[in-house]
Order: sequence, then C-alpha cells, then structure tokens
Amino acid sequence: WVANSLSPQEIRDRMLDKNSTFRTEMIQYLEGVHQGEFIDQTKEEVNNEVSYAASHPTYKDPTETLPDPPPYPCDHPFAESCNVCVSSKSWWSKFKDTVNDLLLKSNIHRECDDRCLVKGVCKARFPRPLINETHVDENTGYIEMQKKESMINTFTPALTYLLRSNSDVTSLLSGTALKAVVAYVTDYITKTPLKTYTIFQTIRDVFDRQSSILGGDLRDQEKARKLLTQIVNSLTVKMEIGAPMASAYLLGNPDHYTSHKFKTVFWKSYVGEVLQCWDEPSGVDSPDLKSVAKSKVMVRKTKDGYTPYSVVMDYTHRSREYEDINLYDWIRLSRKKTIPKTTDKDKEIPDNTDDDASLSGSDEDPTIDNREAEGKKNKKTDPYELTFINDHPQRNKHYIMLVKEGFGVVPNFIGGSLPRRDEGDREFYCTTMMTLFHPWRTGLDLKSKDQTWDDVFHAHNFTARQEQLMSYFNIQYECYDARDDYARQKKGKNKAIPGLPNISGDELDERHNLNDDHSYSGLHDDPQVHNAAEFEKVGNSTIKRIHQMEEMEKILNGAGWLEKCPEQITIDTPSGSNSIEYKSKQQWTELIQNKKTSILEEKEKHRQSKDSNDNAQNKIKTKWNEVKIVDQSYLLKEYFKSRPNVAKLQSRVVKEFSLRPDQARAFHIIANHASE
Repeated sequence: WVANSLSPQEIRDRMLDKNSTFRTEMIQYLEGVHQGEFIDQTKEEVNNEVSYAASHPTYKDPTETLPDPPPYPCDHPFAESCNVCVSSKSWWSKFKDTVNDLLLKSNIHRECDDRCLVKGVCKARFPRPLINETHVDENTGYIEMQKKESMINTFTPALTYLLRSNSDVTSLLSGTALKAVVAYVTDYITKTPLKTYTIFQTIRDVFDRQSSILGGDLRDQEKARKLLTQIVNSLTVKMEIGAPMASAYLLGNPDHYTSHKFKTVFWKSYVGEVLQCWDEPSGVDSPDLKSVAKSKVMVRKTKDGYTPYSVVMDYTHRSREYEDINLYDWIRLSRKKTIPKTTDKDKEIPDNTDDDASLSGSDEDPTIDNREAEGKKNKKTDPYELTFINDHPQRNKHYIMLVKEGFGVVPNFIGGSLPRRDEGDREFYCTTMMTLFHPWRTGLDLKSKDQTWDDVFHAHNFTARQEQLMSYFNIQYECYDARDDYARQKKGKNKAIPGLPNISGDELDERHNLNDDHSYSGLHDDPQVHNAAEFEKVGNSTIKRIHQMEEMEKILNGAGWLEKCPEQITIDTPSGSNSIEYKSKQQWTELIQNKKTSILEEKEKHRQSKDSNDNAQNKIKTKWNEVKIVDQSYLLKEYFKSRPNVAKLQSRVVKEFSLRPDQARAFHIIANHASE
C-alpha cells in the first residue's frame, strides 16, 4: 500500500481519463463499500414491507436482536440442489430486509425543527442533493457519488447489519476534506486546558446553585466538602474528562500509548540564542522576534561558585566530535550521561575549545554516525573525549553520546506553534528553520550581518528528509485552513460541500470556535511555557533540602520569628546565675544521664499503673471508636471456631440469600466485626 501508492495528482489524472480502467474500478469500489439509499428499494416500499412484517406476531425488532452469522460459502456456482447454496441465498435476502429495516428505524433524519435549525439552516445539512448516477467532474476530477435518498447519510450495509443502530460511513474524496477532518479529530482528542474565566465562572455557578447548603445547618467541614465535590465534578465535565481517563489516572495507568518516545523542546530558547548575536537583528520589529529576544538561565552552585546554565548550552558547548550535528538531530539522538568515577581523580580534561574554528556549511549525512556504537566495535569510547567544551558548568561531570536512528526520539515543539512558511514573517520562519537544520554554535555561524535570513535559507542545501520535515511542520496550518474554508462555506449556506458529506456543520464549528488559540496570525508566547526551559530536573537531595527549607520557613513564620522587632530587645541575665556550681564536661554528662534515668523510671511506674486500671475497665465496659489489630483469619468465615453457633448463623444467611463469593466475603467481615 505504501510502496505502490499514488500521489493525489496521479489519482486525479487517472480519474479524468474516461477510458481508464482505474476510473471504472475506483467507482465500483466506492459504490461497493458505501451507499446513500435503501438496498434495491425506495423508502415507501421499505415502509410498507416493515409495517406488514411488524403486524405478524413472530416479528422481532432488529434493533433489539443480535445479527445472524452467514453460512459458509460453497466452492461451486449456485445450485438449487445444494442446501448450503439455498441457505446462503436465504441469508442474503434476510440481510437486505434487515438492513433496510434498520435504516428506516435509525438512519432517517426526521423533519427539521428547532433542535437542528440554526438561522433556518439545518446543522446536519439535510436534505441532501439527489444524484441519480455516480459521475466524475471533468474539470476537477471530483467524484460525485450516487445519492437517491435526501434524508439519510451514506452508510455501509455490513456495518449497519452488525451495529444494529445508526452509523454513517463516508469517503473523504478531496484533500480539503482530509485536512479538515484531521484538524477536527486532533482537536477533539486533545484536552485543552480551561481558560481562567471559565474556571471562575464554573466556581461561581456552583456557589449560586448550592446557596441552600451555605445557609444550612450543616457543619462547616461538611459544607466545604460538598462544595469542593461539586466544583471538581463541574470542572471535570468542562475539561471533557471521561470516566475511562479518570479511572486511568486514579489507577496510575497511562492515558495514551505510543510507538515512539517524545521529547519536549522549547524551540524559542534556541532561536533566541541565535538572535542574541546581533544588537539589531533584521526584522526586530516583528512580534515573533521580540517574543524570543529575552533569554533566562538557571543559576547553579558548583565548586567554582555560581554559574549560569540552560539546556541551550548543551548544544552550543557540545564536543568538537559533534561539530557537524544540527540541532534537530541533536535533540533526537543525543543522550547526556554522567562520567563514571575513576581512581585517577586528577585526570586532565582535554581542551575541546576551538574559538577560531568555523563550522562547515556542507550538508550532514541523513544517517547519523553512532560514535558510541563504533567505539564498542573498535575500542572503548573515552567519555572525556565527548564532554563539553570550556565554560560549560557540567564539563567535568557529564558527556554526550549519540544513539542509533532506531532509538531516536521525536521532538515535541512547545512554547508556541512553529512559524508557517507560506504566510506571516518570512525572516522569522527562515531563522527558525536554519536554527533547526544547520549546525551552529552562535548565530554568526548561520549568517553574516550583510545577509538576510531569506538569502541564507535559499543558499543552504537542505536534505530530502529536512525538506520533508519542513512540509510536515506546515500540515497543522493547512488543516486549519481547510477547516476555515469549510466554516466560510457553511456561513455562506453552501450545503453541497465537496468531500464532507456526512460531517455535520455543528461538529466542526464547535471545534473551530473552541480552538481559536490555534490561529496563526501571531505565534503564542506563553511565559509560563516558555520559561519552563530554564528549569532542569534537580536531584533527590536538592528536592529534600528545598522541602526542608520551605517547612522551616513556615514554622518560623507561624512563630513570628521572621517578623521585624518593633524595638530593641534587652536580654536580662537570669537570677541566681552566679551561684551555678562549676562542673567538668564528664560531671555534667553523668548528672544529666542520672536525671534522665530517674524521669524514665517514674514514667514507667505511671504507665504500669494506668495499664492495670484500663484492663480492669475493659472487663466491665466495651470500648468504642478504637482501632483493633487483627490477623488474616479475621477475614475468613471460619473465624469463630470457638463459637460454632455464630459461624452456623453466618453460613445460613449466605445460603438463604444466595450470596456470591465476593458478597459472602464482605458479609463475613462485617458479621465477624458485629459478633465480637
């Protein structure tokens, strides 16, 4: 399918050829997998037959029954003398009648009313135009499928027979339709975060609905619990989180499964690093360039003091062994490793700095050389040869290795959509693509001051794979363009929208309004998302120290120790301090230990006295609201071996009410507790 697939243009050329076998077979295939009318009958004929059949006592509603499997086919042509052939013919006749009955009951769009009319136009675009015969538009190559019923969508008979309910099946017969559906589906399955005003409006609605609870006589704790439950449930509905996804989160299961691994990349950080080389970069007035003008770093403490660090430095300060690796392949294939500890602590790190070296402008090989794999074949790779160059804060502790293509990750660009190539700021688009696909350490390696980004973009020879990736980057915008084209056609009341026969306008319009943030008139620049690149993962010890500091700060704030003193406090010397007897360290230690021992002995006497009193009270009065530690036998039905009458009573209850094993087990636990 992939190796022999035709391009859209090749399909169009073959469809425009009237004498093409491909055209005839394509039409036969499309008519065989879906249709837009009843099977071999009109609506009136089906309605009469169903009404007559329903009057018979043995009639069964097909929406309430399961489908009958077909008989095994024969290897020979149909013969009246063959029971299997006769049975197969009877099954196909019943199949046709059942599908027509299901269509009449489930697939027909009834008369339009206020539920589906918007400004006098049906949201589902009924009635549909009738087409007596499938034909091809000789100007565009578009296939107009046969449609003889105006109030039903196209369907597949076999699928309708199996599902026993309403189902719509259509063929996406144009590139615009494909892209519009891709935009609709991806937006539908993507759970976008709620807007701030939506969250506050939801909370306010809950408070308004639960005003009786706020003024009721419940305890404040119970009121708060009910309100929070209502708020969480309302927000869950707004976020479109279904029961399967919620249960997956609660059980610790993943909410998605992928065949590839993805790595988050804040691409604007790298573009900002490139643009920092010019005080006044070309096109600086563009809001896109201004959004990446500022760069922030994370300050780390090392043995040399405090040093700035950002993930961008891993690429700009990479080893000279990786001089010709572009940023996109670096993100996919690079792995940061810790240099193993050796007995030779004074081993000198080789100087990888080459300030005068200029990067080659030649294309890289699409197949990245796995230097670690080559080292395993020939010799063991020395991590010190793959470490960072000077001025990198992790130069003495980490190194970079490249993995094979099969183990590469897929970059997930966040912090705003990548710029589009056919609209918007051309300079910013060229800057971003050169940053991704041309090796560099600084922006001066990509262009000179007298060049524009468009000039260097056209002068650079991108590989076929890089050209393909850049076209993939633009698919998102093409899909939204197609979606917007559909919205404009619908607003113009164009009911016959090519390629979208079964998709209701309401569905696509809802997603169109919901995802206005995908507008590409200006790139997003969420500061919280963009600044997330500054923070690297810290170790467990650092996290522990941070938590300890936060906890101590809370304690000091609560005690008022961090508040400024209103006036100078004078410390008075305790009375009698001059009469303290001088003792040596050993004497003070013995004195404190003796005092400690006497206090513990006194506490033990009181504890033994209290335990004896408690035991005496237990014999008289049963304690309530206490936790009792029991062993595993407490959960079994044989728990009361010493009291057979209790065990016999429990067995009789289980037998009388026919409790299932799980119900019986729960009953025994409760009964054992109640019978104590």
